[in-house]
Amino acid sequence: MRFIVIVVFGMFALYGGYWFVGSAAKERALIAAIEEMRSNGLSIEVADVHTRGFPSRFDTTITAIDLGDPATGRGWQAPFIQILALSYVPNRVIVVWPETQTVRLPGQNLTVTGAGLRASGAVRPDLSLPLRNATFEGGQTALASDKGWQMSWDHSLAAIRDAAGDDLAPNSYDVFGEVTNLRPSAVPGLPVLDQLRLDGLAVFDSPLDRFALTGTPARPTELTLRDMTLRWGPALISGHGEVRVDELGQLDGVINLTVSRWQETLTMFEDGRLIGPVLARAIRRMGVARGVAEDLDVRVVISAGQASVGAIPLMAIPALW
Repeated sequence: MRFIVIVVFGMFALYGGYWFVGSAAKERALIAAIEEMRSNGLSIEVADVHTRGFPSRFDTTITAIDLGDPATGRGWQAPFIQILALSYVPNRVIVVWPETQTVRLPGQNLTVTGAGLRASGAVRPDLSLPLRNATFEGGQTALASDKGWQMSWDHSLAAIRDAAGDDLAPNSYDVFGEVTNLRPSAVPGLPVLDQLRLDGLAVFDSPLDRFALTGTPARPTELTLRDMTLRWGPALISGHGEVRVDELGQLDGVINLTVSRWQETLTMFEDGRLIGPVLARAIRRMGVARGVAEDLDVRVVISAGQASVGAIPLMAIPALW
């Protein structure tokens, strides 16, 4: 009996030592990542990094974060972020964001207010920590710009998965995104956007790993849209296509769309001032000339920073960077 007690206490002591060593190692890794970001030109300030959860968890909280990129004017500020993991499966984590945070963009700041904003993911057991998969999910969320516009939605979901082994190009990742009941309050008169769903494949110029986070960011080179669904009032728009990204971030490719009840959809977009009357008339003439009553097939060509349908320019497409 005494032997069993000694063994149990010995195992507990060993595991306790593992937890303290592991928690200290996790904090050192995060602090090293922060320093690496600074050495790569990013501005990042934090108040504290601490880990709790003994004996079965590594629950790390980083408080008072202010991250910025002086070169682009983009940044992010939050009172805290939590990185949670089971101590015996440290390569699988859950990330929890606060209910309120601030995103800085060139020319404006966005206040993000959301419930249940969290992500889960896993990395491969390698020193570079390559991404295996990640899923982000949020409940009711609102954006408020200091420029005066607002929008909100009920639910959002985004996911990415390493597609290695699927006979694809290196650094290929399956991507998915969905948002429901989006309310563009900055555009009066438009109905609630019921659903926007995207399913595709993204190819990057380097792996999504810790070096892409702390050093030179990975950039997409090819984007394949397998399926897109947009349900918005009378509108039902579906599509697919492929786009390439050049070294300057410009897009070049083709997106094929099918617009159901296209005349009602066009009227809604025109009334909501999403498109101008000149463009609306040009599209209406095209649909009438084709003799299409319900479903209008549209081939959108993206080139040199412009999206067009035939000779009709639709909108400017900004570079990704």
